[in-house]
Amino acid sequence: MNTDSGSKASKLHDLMASVQHASLALANTKGEERSRGIEAMAQGMRNSFDDILEANTLDLETSRDMAVPDLILDWLKLTPERLQMAIAILERIGKSSDPIGRVMNASYQTDQSQTYCQLMPLGVIALIYEAFPELGAIAAGFCVKTGNSLILKGSSEASHSNQVIAQALQNALDEVGLPAGCLELLPS
Repeated sequence: MNTDSGSKASKLHDLMASVQHASLALANTKGEERSRGIEAMAQGMRNSFDDILEANTLDLETSRDMAVPDLILDWLKLTPERLQMAIAILERIGKSSDPIGRVMNASYQTDQSQTYCQLMPLGVIALIYEAFPELGAIAAGFCVKTGNSLILKGSSEASHSNQVIAQALQNALDEVGLPAGCLELLPS
């Protein structure tokens, strides 16, 4: 292994450890805190609206120069309506009830036993996605709501959009005091 790949592996390992540590802290936060975090994420996206659209325009120009197929360009193109829809989804997630600790009847029952399900955080979730830049924000909302940390890996075609969106979300989470590292974007 050369030094460059060893350094990358070391950085990735450190990032994973940081995200895992953040997931443990996030799982122990109150539902109201996580909801405030998601509402702040929606506001952060609203505050960065023009920056996100500008970064998306840069991604579209770069992708056209690389002869990316029209279908992918359609997926990649963030319109104000699509971005507003992502913000509305975040707001709705923020207002939903806290799922952590909810007890439900199990979908199966065995004779002479009582079974139930209790919802709890998984820990760290990784999402690899292509072209749809707003998908990372929506997934981040669901992960924060359920007390899970999230590692995002978006496509290189949407690298500028993904970076601006992730930065807006990370800043919002920092502002409300949720654990640093509970949302990370791997470089494209």
